[in-house]
Amino acid sequence: GPSRQPLTGQVVGLTVDRRGDVWVGEISTGLVRLGEVSATKPDAPPPGTKPPFTIYGDASGRVWTGYFDGTLQVRDGDDVRIFGRAEGFVGGMVTTLHESPPGTVWIGSSKGLSRYRDGRFDTVGWNSGLPGNVIGAIVPDGLGQLWLASSAGILRVALADLEQSFGDASRALPFELYDASDGLRGDPISFGTPTAAYAADGRLWFVTSDGVALMDVHQAAKRRQPPAMLIE
Repeated sequence: GPSRQPLTGQVVGLTVDRRGDVWVGEISTGLVRLGEVSATKPDAPPPGTKPPFTIYGDASGRVWTGYFDGTLQVRDGDDVRIFGRAEGFVGGMVTTLHESPPGTVWIGSSKGLSRYRDGRFDTVGWNSGLPGNVIGAIVPDGLGQLWLASSAGILRVALADLEQSFGDASRALPFELYDASDGLRGDPISFGTPTAAYAADGRLWFVTSDGVALMDVHQAAKRRQPPAMLIE
C-alpha cells in the first residue's frame, strides 16, 4: 500500500485526475498522489527538474504540473509527457495554468503567455509589449477577452489580437492595463494555486497583496477623460 510519509513542505495546489486520484504539488517532496486521506505516495518529479510551482487538472482529467525550471509535466493516467524548450515551450518559471475552452491550455510564466492547443505551443513574450515580468493568473471572460494578472497590474487582452500576435512575433500586442491609477490597491499575487476567478454575474476576482480586487467585465471601460487641472 502507499507509504505513510506526511507532507512536509509548502503545498502549491492540488487536483483530481480522471481516475479519481488526488494529486498535490508540494515544494519539498514534488508531485504527490494521495491514495488515502491519511497516506501519501510520493511520485518523483521529472529528472533534472526543480520543485513544482503550480498544478492544474484539465477537463479530460489530465494533471498539468509547472516547474521552477521552465518545464511542464502532463500526466494522463500512466502516460507522462514532459514539455520544455525542445518541445516548443518557451520555458521560464511556470506560475499559472488555465484551460478554456476544453483542449486549450493557457500557461503563464516568467517568459510571458503561452497557449497549448492541438499539440502546439504559441507564445507572446515581453517583446510584444506586455508589461511586467511574470503572468500570475489567466481568466477568460467568455466575451472574447482574456484577463491576465501580471506583476504590472491586471491586463485585458482581446483573443483576436492574441491570435494575430501568435502568428507574427514582431507585432505589438494591444492591451488595456488596470493599475493603481484605476483603483488597484495591491499587486496581483502569483503563487501556484489559482489567484483569480470569473463569476457568473460577470465579476472578476483577483487576489492581491492588499486584499481582493473586484472588477465587472461589463463596466471595465477605462476613463479617457483626463482629470481637471487646477493651477494655483
